[in-house]
Amino acid sequence: MFSVILPVYNGEKYIDNAIESVLKQRESDWELIIINDGSTDNTGAKLEKYKARPKFKIMTQKNLGVSAARNRGVAESSGDHIAFLDADDVWHEDHLEVMRDMIEKYPDAGLYGSFTRTELVNGGVIEECNFFKDREETVFLDNFFEEYYNDKSAKMFTVITACVSRKAFDKVGGFTVGCRIGEDLELFLKIAAYFPVVLTSRA
Repeated sequence: MFSVILPVYNGEKYIDNAIESVLKQRESDWELIIINDGSTDNTGAKLEKYKARPKFKIMTQKNLGVSAARNRGVAESSGDHIAFLDADDVWHEDHLEVMRDMIEKYPDAGLYGSFTRTELVNGGVIEECNFFKDREETVFLDNFFEEYYNDKSAKMFTVITACVSRKAFDKVGGFTVGCRIGEDLELFLKIAAYFPVVLTSRA
């Protein structure tokens, strides 16, 4: 099962879209853990309508930052693999299906990442990844650091398009609380130091 961790702080404008993108997943074996990290807007009221859903866990805490919120979400979850979604982002309908396919093919990896399609505020779109030029659709990396040293485009995933095994998350101790910038990259690099990484060009 996938445990989807969704921290939110003052996300009343976006949270419904993020949640709907989880509900629309073609992969059905998931739970959604939402952590309201001390929001002062109407986020709490927005979340009320989801509390009765059986696959949802919704909790509220004082504002401790995104790292602490994600760590709490993982602690409250029960899936073997953990996926992350932010309140102002959405997934393609096949996102968890893509993750499942990689996990089934490479069950010993610690980190799975897919390409991020980015829509810019000026209307532009980034939807090509140089890393997969002349490569297979899915790449298994026993040594991510060596690959990244040779090709910086290997960091083609973000926190919302990555999935980690619970074993890997526990091994490295989760997100560093208090880290305000790059907390996701730090986590992923720590995992890559111990486990193989699998990347795919599928969005």
